[in-house]
Amino acid sequence: MTELSDQTPAAAILVGVDFGLPHFDGELEELGLLAETAGLHPVGRITCKRKAPDAALFVGSGKAEEIKLLATQLGASEILFDQSLSPAQQRNLERTLELPVNDRTLLILEIFAQRARSHEGKLQVELAACSTLARAWCGAGPTWSARPAVPVCAVARAKSRSSWTGA
Repeated sequence: MTELSDQTPAAAILVGVDFGLPHFDGELEELGLLAETAGLHPVGRITCKRKAPDAALFVGSGKAEEIKLLATQLGASEILFDQSLSPAQQRNLERTLELPVNDRTLLILEIFAQRARSHEGKLQVELAACSTLARAWCGAGPTWSARPAVPVCAVARAKSRSSWTGA
């Protein structure tokens, strides 16, 4: 997640994709509440309809450009997706949007990390984050040499924050 100051919550754009499933939240209310719980301030919401996720950008290049324009106009510092993104989609979106991109899973892990008080609770959150990261990396392909020296995903960025260490 984006580093938060004590004064102003980081502005976030919420993105949801309707794949025709009955439970789609077109208003992104739940994602907005999760974002606020994590200390973010939702400043814009974008939804679209697709038959299937775009392999590279999840939402397609046209919608990604629309998200980038809205984020620039509203001064957003982070993009939150209501659905899970693959590591490649997250990386491609971050490159295209030039902003941190996170999905619902990482947002929920961030909330748990912020609220964990006991040493055991903090370790459980860290284990869940590492497990999520490991699944993402293993699903990205077998060549470890292609991995960056420092992971670019939000779990790694969030792990370095004080909320993970309790400092």
